[in-house]
Amino acid sequence: LLDEAQAVHATSSAVGDRAGQAMALRLMAGVHAASGDFAAAARDAQYGIAISAGARARALEAALWEDLAVYAAARGEQEQAQVARQEAERARRQRSPATQPAA
Repeated sequence: LLDEAQAVHATSSAVGDRAGQAMALRLMAGVHAASGDFAAAARDAQYGIAISAGARARALEAALWEDLAVYAAARGEQEQAQVARQEAERARRQRSPATQPAA
């Protein structure tokens, strides 16, 4: 699965699809986390956060922050996990009206 995620990331990078890059990094992070490599998972999540923030993909950014909170907690880094949860909430609040569901 990691190979496929890396291939998706490479393709997304080649065509300039930043949301695709961030989603592939999220998948890669999940694969690393599933194998117990929370440091690699956190690294990929952080890269994904930077890309999704730059692309203004706030829902994806929030999801990556939530993932990062899980990885930090798994490493026993509760303060960092809390900061990541707060950042996830901030990203959710910053969603533009165009991306909000209709009321």
